Amino acid sequence: MPVRVRMKSKALLVLLGSAAAACDSTVNLDYQPRYFDELLASGICRAPDSVDDSQLDVSLQILSYTREGTVSLLPNDAVVIDGIPRQVDEELRSDDFEFALAANCDTDQVDPGTFNACGERSDQPGPQSGISLLGSALRYEVPGGDARRGDDRLVVLLLDNSGSLKGQPDPTQSVDPSKASDQRDERLTFFKNLVRLPYIPLDTYFSLVWFDQRQPHITQEFATPTRNRDVMVCPAGSDGATCRLDKAFDGLSQLERGEIGSTPLADALDQTYNIVINGKDTKAFNPVVILFTDGTERGDSSGSDKTLAQVTQTYAGHTYGGQASPVPVIVLHLQPRLASGFKQGRDPELYALACATGGEYVFIERADEFTTSNTLEPLVANRIAGAWKLRVTSTDTVGLGAGQYLLSSELSLTLGGKKESTALTSSDDETEDTRLWFVK
Repeated sequence: MPVRVRMKSKALLVLLGSAAAACDSTVNLDYQPRYFDELLASGICRAPDSVDDSQLDVSLQILSYTREGTVSLLPNDAVVIDGIPRQVDEELRSDDFEFALAANCDTDQVDPGTFNACGERSDQPGPQSGISLLGSALRYEVPGGDARRGDDRLVVLLLDNSGSLKGQPDPTQSVDPSKASDQRDERLTFFKNLVRLPYIPLDTYFSLVWFDQRQPHITQEFATPTRNRDVMVCPAGSDGATCRLDKAFDGLSQLERGEIGSTPLADALDQTYNIVINGKDTKAFNPVVILFTDGTERGDSSGSDKTLAQVTQTYAGHTYGGQASPVPVIVLHLQPRLASGFKQGRDPELYALACATGGEYVFIERADEFTTSNTLEPLVANRIAGAWKLRVTSTDTVGLGAGQYLLSSELSLTLGGKKESTALTSSDDETEDTRLWFVK
């Protein structure tokens, strides 16, 4: 998956949080010196204005380790170069990023003197194709666009709670642990930690919606946007007994061991948009959706006539104040267990949902990554605020046939004289596939 990235070395680049970004940043909680520590390349989508797939946008997080957590380096943050603080957006350019042929590219098939990446069909594996990627532009993209930069942010947790998570993909059969995609509810541990992170601004509003059986659960207690994160999790410092007794104020714990039924995904997205995102009393918020699911099914189990493709266009076509303002959907797609009978691998419809809305598609091979990955949490938490988008040009992608491709490469960033590299490759460990997935 593209979020488990290891760096070759730690840079000595000092970062200072700038007051100018405080209103827009999850980073500027103090003014202690910071370091450029980590680069995440989480996904790749066709550029919105590209008709031939020659322009692609790579989504990036440039991270710094701080005492509050691993936080993103934003445009208005300051970087010390030769002892002089300079704004990142005044120093960082697209040509500071460089691609190189990855170690797992077959040099018998791909000329390392010509290409800096290789592409392999993921739906029909076969020979590799040489790909040249060249950075041509760089921007930092915030949810809703620059016009909504100062608006209160709403984070909607839209969570699949269907029976396949506990090992009951067919509600007429008994629970089978070998079929469970998340038997220990590790995703819920992840979300409980996420909403409590100290570097997420206190004025961020949260809403919790879940879907199972044939309906989404949009309740006043949990779906109404609130700054009170105790609505989502047990109050900090409370013991287990208090949590169990105080269920009315603990939405995420209500989902534990309660998975049931099928996956009414399209209907859940549709109703969440109409009631929570575009509702009369809530449309002033600047929304981001974090969608968790362990997969889609044929049709929608709710009986709704809306398709996922139709709902995708609703989110992508959202407007505010007469201006286009797509609602980004950050998709966390957990692979179902092989024994469940559901389709394995990445999902083109979920990928299309993320790309069309300016969101993110993150493929998670196993549930334990929710609690063991050291990059998934900072990726999702910082992605709420936005992402760096590196526009890359590639004439080689134009000639590729329609289908699904995994791109391997080595991506490096040089900033302030310091260079860090990250591998976009696969490995023998099934949870170490960091290649970029591209659907043409």
